[in-house]
Amino acid sequence: NRIELKYQGKLTNLNSLFSDIINLEEIDLTEMNTSEVITMEKLFYGCFSLKNVNMDLLHISNLENINSIFEKCENLEIINMKNFDTKNIITTKSSFENCKKLSKINIEYFDLTKVTDASNMFANCNSLTNINLKNDEIRSSQINMKSIFNGDHSLQKIDLNKFNKKTITNIEYAFNNCYSLTSINLSKFDTSKITSIYSIFSNCYKLSSIDITSFDLSNTDSFSYAFRNCISLKSI
Repeated sequence: NRIELKYQGKLTNLNSLFSDIINLEEIDLTEMNTSEVITMEKLFYGCFSLKNVNMDLLHISNLENINSIFEKCENLEIINMKNFDTKNIITTKSSFENCKKLSKINIEYFDLTKVTDASNMFANCNSLTNINLKNDEIRSSQINMKSIFNGDHSLQKIDLNKFNKKTITNIEYAFNNCYSLTSINLSKFDTSKITSIYSIFSNCYKLSSIDITSFDLSNTDSFSYAFRNCISLKSI
């Protein structure tokens, strides 16, 4: 079950183009003109059988929105996005949410400088063990990180250097149910705007140390369940 597109006309909107094609296993977009595309929201949403996607050669320099682009692609194992041009992307909300079999994603060279909403971006990616977001720091003024890694049961390591000096607007549930996470450094986060850290580390059973020494929680009025069931935690 394969789709190959060779359309060369100018397109700006690919929202939900292939959504809910539950038997689609493979797709080739390499000969499709995507140079003017602005939004790909829910492009492959609910493509339950999709296993492998190569988006490495797409020209998408005008792309701003990839919300839920692969959400609920539960059998997706590999995505090649190494050369994906992301410099103008503003929102990545739920872009890989519920990709339960995704074991590898190469986004080390993602340019996320303009992103303001990354909520649920990798939520429930149960098979991911490592996420690298270290290339260039995100320089937009504020970002929503609610539930960004929520439910990533196998995630052992997260490099968050891209969020250096970033003002976080929401961090609730950010690392909730990351059962395998052992340590994390959030010392460079600007948390002066957040009002709640509800369940931020809840059920991080293996987490033994957290560096939040620079957290500004002066505007935070909810600490509920923040460290619930962190049974290995020895220092904060």
